Amino acid sequence: FLNPARANPPDIDLDFCSRRRDEVLRYVRDTYGPDRVALIGTVSTLRAQSAVRETGKVMGLADARINHLVSLLPHNWHPDPRRRDKRTMDDVLAALDDPLEQQIVRAAYTLVGQPDHLSVHPGGVVITPGPLTDVLPVQWAPKGFLITQFEHGDVEALGLPKMDLLGIRALTVLADAAELARRRHDPAFRLAGIPLDDPATAALIERAETIGVFSSSRLVSRDLT
Repeated sequence: FLNPARANPPDIDLDFCSRRRDEVLRYVRDTYGPDRVALIGTVSTLRAQSAVRETGKVMGLADARINHLVSLLPHNWHPDPRRRDKRTMDDVLAALDDPLEQQIVRAAYTLVGQPDHLSVHPGGVVITPGPLTDVLPVQWAPKGFLITQFEHGDVEALGLPKMDLLGIRALTVLADAAELARRRHDPAFRLAGIPLDDPATAALIERAETIGVFSSSRLVSRDLT
């Protein structure tokens, strides 16, 4: 993975059963040392809804009025771009008669995109050759795991490779399905024993009956380890 010719650190992704990700994290920390292993932090920023809620609290607005203000805000995301809410702050202000509510919305929109709190990257883990505190600032997360105070881009800028140890629910479903197959049909069944050229599976793919199917070349489950 670590080639001197690379301009950027490699992107290393490993997928695990979602129920067993904590086991993997515990193994990594026990193997390399709790002072050298950290989850990667990420800075959560304010969006319009959260900015309005926080501004409304500061301005002494009652919860019911804050909820009403939030309900008037544009809902920007939709899988179909043609159906996304195109309203602007001015459109929201035009629907408000109360000067205080207008003031809150104006102030809130100036905060959109500003840092709100330090959170945890969904999968990123970093391992340092010496103590973490020799390289970057860290703090404790609620789960009792160290997290970096730098985001993944800053961690990579320091020259530290980031690994994504991801908990994938599809792998949990596979593991549960394999367990049911062993319990009810064939005690010797293993996912790894399914032939890659299985005709029935190929026929399903040809008919595009693949809704809900998770595909990855990096599958790790109880049956594949």
